[in-house]
Amino acid sequence: MRTSYFKFLLDVFVFVAKKALYVCFINYGGMRTFRINGTNLTPKIDFNGTTGEMSLTGKSIFFEKDHFWDGLFIWYMGYLRNPKEKTVLNIDLEYFNTQTSSRLMCLLKMTRFLQKKGLALEINWACYDEDEDQLELIELFENVTKLTISIQHKVTTQKFVA
Repeated sequence: MRTSYFKFLLDVFVFVAKKALYVCFINYGGMRTFRINGTNLTPKIDFNGTTGEMSLTGKSIFFEKDHFWDGLFIWYMGYLRNPKEKTVLNIDLEYFNTQTSSRLMCLLKMTRFLQKKGLALEINWACYDEDEDQLELIELFENVTKLTISIQHKVTTQKFVA
């Protein structure tokens, strides 16, 4: 992905992808926030560059090359240029498909930069104990990225069906 599409000296930039409007507020070189409201197919994204708190929640279902993640990656690359001393990434996706898992891997590989820089990093992933596929995927992400992911166990009273 090329970042040359946007100049980070702008105060605000807006771009449109797949009928969705994303707005990223930039504070002259320091990224402040990146927020997208979730839908029944897309996750809620709340990345706060001021506090270092990042969260992905909800469902994430994509079927082809989707540009939903592009804006987030561009914003995150800007954040990584001037990160906080501690970054907390919270992931609570009740469902996501293979397309999303590849994007999550990219996000985690980018996040590894913070660890290499010696900055504090906390990754929390909320997951149902019964969701063996997601638990295995988290383990794979840990092995590939060499990041420590703390699993926040969720309990359900309903029978889980994969």
